[in-house]
Amino acid sequence: PTIVGTRMARLNGDFMIAAGTLRTQATAVETTGGQIGLDGVIALDTERSNDWRLALHDLDTDVVLGAVRGFTDVQTPVSGGTVNGTFACRGPWPRTQTQAALTATALRIGAEPLDHVDIEATTALPQWTGKLTAVRTANETVSVTGTGEGKTRIDLRLETTPLNLATLRGVGRRRILGTVTAHGHLLGKPLQPGGTVEIDARNLGLGSHRLGAVGLRAEGSDGNWTVNGAAF
Repeated sequence: PTIVGTRMARLNGDFMIAAGTLRTQATAVETTGGQIGLDGVIALDTERSNDWRLALHDLDTDVVLGAVRGFTDVQTPVSGGTVNGTFACRGPWPRTQTQAALTATALRIGAEPLDHVDIEATTALPQWTGKLTAVRTANETVSVTGTGEGKTRIDLRLETTPLNLATLRGVGRRRILGTVTAHGHLLGKPLQPGGTVEIDARNLGLGSHRLGAVGLRAEGSDGNWTVNGAAF
């Protein structure tokens, strides 16, 4: 048997079905891409309550992404690496409350390698909160924190440390130099957000051209955005 294309090597655990629930204790699923542990009560209908917990141990990121694509049809440019962490679910399916704490290491976004990505998220449907911290090197991080409510509202904040353009994959041949720092705040409807985004580049260079410091500021409301820039 397989799990989203990954061969399942072994399944150990105790199961009991009673009163519209499946109960399991210390279930372990070993795959060719890591291990999944499962404990608790899984509701088999919309009336019963869930109370279960997943533990991921060195699980291949492709297994996790395959499950995400299977449930949401969302495609991502992420590949490689492994995931460790926990995911807990409580309450009836229409009103589940979930909590996740995951760390993905040695993964890639496109061609760009990252040291690790930490994800913390909680949901009490339709509301959610989350924090994502992507670490490229010890001195280069991108952090996104936010809250939202279904498809009606988001409130996201973006902060980065200075990112070294010269060491990004694919830009070396173009001889792009300098550092970039970004700050942003997006809020409103997910498909028509407003807010502000500021990008500051220092010691920017392209080939033999030196542009120095460049600043961009974007402001938006209800999906309509304007951009202003300046070079120093």
